[in-house]
Amino acid sequence: MVLLSVVASFASATTIAADGPSAVTRIMQLIGVDKESEDAAVSRLAPPPKALPAPPEKPLAVSAKARPAAIQEQDDDIPF
Repeated sequence: MVLLSVVASFASATTIAADGPSAVTRIMQLIGVDKESEDAAVSRLAPPPKALPAPPEKPLAVSAKARPAAIQEQDDDIPF
């Protein structure tokens, strides 16, 4: 009985080892096909990208002559 179990285990291990590379190749092919179909479905079902909002309007730059005297004095003290 024990010998029969050992022989059956050895036979099944040999069969798995012999069919292993082709089985792995087949599984990888199926995963690849499934991934391609999933990517196609995601791109087909995804909502369209939203447009970016317009940037806020910036006030026009104030010239140096129009600035208050206190700010002009601060600008003059910068050492570089």
